[in-house]
Amino acid sequence: MKSHKLRLIVADKEISFPSRGMIEALQSVGIATERAITISQSIEKHFNGIAPKRLEYVELMAYAIEKVKKTEGQDFAERLGKQIPPFVPIVIMDQNQQEEFSQRILSAELNSIGMGIKESNSTAAYIEQFFRSGGREEIPRSEYLSQVGEILEMRHGIEARKQYEGRVTSLAELRIIESEGDSFPFSRGILARSLMATGLAPDISHHLARVLEAKLGHREDRFISRAELRSETEGILLEEYGSEFSRRYSLISQLQRHIRPIIVLIGGAPGVGKSTFAAELGYRLGIPRIVGSDPVREALRSLIGKHLSPILHSSSYDVWRAELLPTEPEDLRPQRTRVVRGFLQQVRQLGAALNGIVERNVYEGTSVIMEGAHIVPGIAPIIKTEATVIQLVLTVRGKETHRRHFSLRNSMQNGARGTKRYLDHFEEIRYLQQFIVDQAREASVPVLEVSDFDEAISTALDHVIDVLLSDDEQVGLFSGEVDSKAKAN
Repeated sequence: MKSHKLRLIVADKEISFPSRGMIEALQSVGIATERAITISQSIEKHFNGIAPKRLEYVELMAYAIEKVKKTEGQDFAERLGKQIPPFVPIVIMDQNQQEEFSQRILSAELNSIGMGIKESNSTAAYIEQFFRSGGREEIPRSEYLSQVGEILEMRHGIEARKQYEGRVTSLAELRIIESEGDSFPFSRGILARSLMATGLAPDISHHLARVLEAKLGHREDRFISRAELRSETEGILLEEYGSEFSRRYSLISQLQRHIRPIIVLIGGAPGVGKSTFAAELGYRLGIPRIVGSDPVREALRSLIGKHLSPILHSSSYDVWRAELLPTEPEDLRPQRTRVVRGFLQQVRQLGAALNGIVERNVYEGTSVIMEGAHIVPGIAPIIKTEATVIQLVLTVRGKETHRRHFSLRNSMQNGARGTKRYLDHFEEIRYLQQFIVDQAREASVPVLEVSDFDEAISTALDHVIDVLLSDDEQVGLFSGEVDSKAKAN
């Protein structure tokens, strides 16, 4: 079998075909191991034999349930249909925050209240299976804690439940003291986000945040200073992942004392994933303000009629048709020179508005991420004011991968943007991509290939940190001295 070619889309992520996870899912409903392996191989072979090589989670499970129904019977199929398989994350919801359930982290928590390692692992595995059998992918945190407590009482007695709930309560009361004297509740989610900004993967970041939370749970003092919390975090990073990540965290944690606003400009052709990328990068960096060039163009269209500016009312990939002469046929095939020339006309019309948005954010001292096809290195926007400017360009090399981006975006937005019109102009879109990439390379702007989204985000974070360090050395980026420990590392 060529399982490495088969990819599964689950929870907005793309993973390899989960052979092991499928076997575990079949085992958990009572199917013997040898039969589970045979069925899993049959399912994988089926999807490897058809196109496309990427399939949705619901499509996989629908086929798996039908397969089990035919080979093992209705009861097994119904049980499989009700559970959440191991390769689908269970998300614990807490107001506006969310985190994935981790058996490893829960086991560490149980071990911290005095339970042996073997029993901690066994109990955590039982709890995970309990939630997966319930068939819910999202669970409110209060309900999660209550059910964990009930299972602990059932398996280990009331004392184990009291110790666990006491630990949770003490952590909820932990407060961080700022230098000005104000205090705020400790937030594992916020800490995990700051760790992700160093380039660590989300699951590792949440794990480290839970490790630190467990450590702080043993404190008698319910208050901790921001500086002490930062020092504890740097210590865990240094111990687990080395001085580089510890140094990065020290730098990122001081963004709140930033003298100059950060302006991140993300360009790229339609369909490369700029909006999604900007949202994830903004989340990692703690920059909530994100502006797209498309909404800016829509706003200008409402003010300037099509008869005054047909270029503004065209799409970036077919604006060249607005310049056709009356004697030229409407079905004229696009030529790279014409497509780029028309696109540049539109970019220049939007340039003043994009510059104005950047200038306003700089005036207000607010960091912002701006994304859009109209953000072209060396052309627009032009930054003339004091700010830390970081430019990136996204690209998708493979044509088929680029095509699939439109279908995926269409499904995520409930068909709001339509796939057909993009694919009808795919040739022009590829012309624009090559032009934007050429401009980026000429201006020494990093070009990130986004087929591997996580790798591209990590590379972007590396670049952001490099730019911040460079500015720090040249002009003094922060209002106070950067930690001497961080500089030494």
